[in-house]
Amino acid sequence: TEEARQRASADLARAAESKQREQAEANEKTAKSEARKSEQAFHFMGRMLRGVGPSVAAGRDTTLLREILERTQTRLEKVRQDQPEIDASIRLALAGVYTDLGDYTKVETLATEARAGSEKIYGHVHANVAEAQVALVTVRMVQMRFGDAESLARDSLSILRSVANEKKETLAVCEFLLGTVLVVQGKLAEAERVIRASIVTADEGHDEARYLQVDARDLLARMLQKQGRFAEAEELVRGALVAQRKQAGPEDPSVAGLLIAHSQLLLAQGKLTEAEATGQEALAAVRTARSSEEFSRPRQLADLQLVRAEIAEKRGSLPEAEALARDALAELKKIYGEGQPSPALDATLRRLARILDQQQKTA
Repeated sequence: TEEARQRASADLARAAESKQREQAEANEKTAKSEARKSEQAFHFMGRMLRGVGPSVAAGRDTTLLREILERTQTRLEKVRQDQPEIDASIRLALAGVYTDLGDYTKVETLATEARAGSEKIYGHVHANVAEAQVALVTVRMVQMRFGDAESLARDSLSILRSVANEKKETLAVCEFLLGTVLVVQGKLAEAERVIRASIVTADEGHDEARYLQVDARDLLARMLQKQGRFAEAEELVRGALVAQRKQAGPEDPSVAGLLIAHSQLLLAQGKLTEAEATGQEALAAVRTARSSEEFSRPRQLADLQLVRAEIAEKRGSLPEAEALARDALAELKKIYGEGQPSPALDATLRRLARILDQQQKTA
């Protein structure tokens, strides 16, 4: 009958519609699954790229790494169209690796692209935009464009403090870089406030910002030392030493450098016995430190021998002071050569001349 035919036709239509809906849901599920896989793969790649910094710092061959980075950039051209959020994240990760490699032309390109992509998706006030700008702050500093670096850092800091769940590491880095730019420009009072804030943020960020627990304290200690605020600087160096030993172990060259800085600060406060003991500890650290930098060991030895020479001079042991100053001079000549202009060489020669004059001797 006509009614039966209509019912059959309706049943067929419903079945066809149901099948189409099921197919569409299956296609959507597959697409989401593929997107998740792609996102996971690129997040893994991002973590991998961010983890290569220690390899670069250890002086390992970076030829293969550069090849991987180039291939990754090529792959990103497709991702930019299909998954722009992931594209921006990976470009930021790549910028971080190129920062470790010292290739700031690549950093500028990648960070600029990451910022543009993030702004298109999220608008300007977003943590991803700030993170890209923080990478650009480093570039502007290398380019000696300190005014531009300051403006970018201030804008990034404003963004990071206004968004919820900001990344502690990015916030700490931004504060640290702004503080560094302010120091370079002689804006020391504000620089101190900002660097102290970066120390607090880095400590709160735990493992994410652990390297800044050292770097920010070291920077502020150097600044305070130049202002004659030796006790405050010593406290900061002690904190940096604790953090660096925990992070890198006792054989890291930075531990030796911080011990030398500590002995210098103790000496500046007239604590000769403590300065001497710390100097001996520093000497052992320099000799056992693993270092890939030809410059590092002789410079550290020179700085340390000058501290020990001043201790000996203050105690009236002039022959010992002379021998230590000559050792420092020999170490510096390994770096700068004979007769090359160098403030460090000049200062050491003046120190040696003063010690010789007290002994009524000539060079």
